[in-house]
Amino acid sequence: MKTKICSKCGEVKSISGFYKRWDSKDGYRNQCKKCRDKSDKNWQKNNQEKIKKYRKNWYKNNAERIKHYKEQWYKENIESIRQHQKQYRKDKKSK
Repeated sequence: MKTKICSKCGEVKSISGFYKRWDSKDGYRNQCKKCRDKSDKNWQKNNQEKIKKYRKNWYKNNAERIKHYKEQWYKENIESIRQHQKQYRKDKKSK
């Protein structure tokens, strides 16, 4: 079993404890999954406004694409939606 040392915590871990990365020499990131997830969450916490602005802008630029996707999904799942609605109404009446 291959092992690798995390550059953040310094622990020796199995290669399955690292995310893949195509441009790295060995094909895996230098930080373990745990450390990478922690740093990603920390970055998201510190950049909430930036993320919010980016998502709002992306939605604005892709509104037609999103609308088309939602319409397509609705058409493909109409039976499931109707069944869910019937069940919801039934449950609501019984309460």
